[in-house]
Amino acid sequence: MLGIGELVLIGVVLLILFLPGLLNPRRPAAKTLRLYMVIAILGVIVLILSRAVISLFGKVLALSLLLAAIVAALAARLLMGSR
Repeated sequence: MLGIGELVLIGVVLLILFLPGLLNPRRPAAKTLRLYMVIAILGVIVLILSRAVISLFGKVLALSLLLAAIVAALAARLLMGSR
């Protein structure tokens, strides 16, 4: 999942991006904060899902390479047996 360092970094970046909007006196702070919290939660969900997809892609690639190696070994064995 996500480490503490990554979560802190996400929090700092969100604070830098959203602090000027929170300090705007013409807009209600509760509405702005709620909107920014929804955006932050969606961003973290996307980050977690993208890391899961990348991890699964790596596993599929590793299993595909293993399958290719097994097929190559079987093909070599069949070719050696036909001599």
